[in-house]
Amino acid sequence: MADIKINAKQWGSIDENEQKEISQILRETGLLESDDRIVADRETKAIDLKETAGATSISACTTLCNTAQSAAEILCKRLPWPADKVCIYAAQKAGDFCRSKC
Repeated sequence: MADIKINAKQWGSIDENEQKEISQILRETGLLESDDRIVADRETKAIDLKETAGATSISACTTLCNTAQSAAEILCKRLPWPADKVCIYAAQKAGDFCRSKC
């Protein structure tokens, strides 16, 4: 079981439904396992919300490429060995090419 620590003040600033939605998103994408949890932590540094928002809008193309690559890599894992490894390599190369056009 892993604890993903989020700044307590920021985690507490969003409502319980949004907290559940965040947890669900991270579980659906495989970033959280069923017994992992997100915990509010006073010692964890707060994120710069302005910086994060700006970075997201500037790198939307890169984010889309990364998401597509990740989805492809997940689907590649359905293939038997060694096809799965070749597929993942191809997904990484395709992701690199996609990002080079951003």
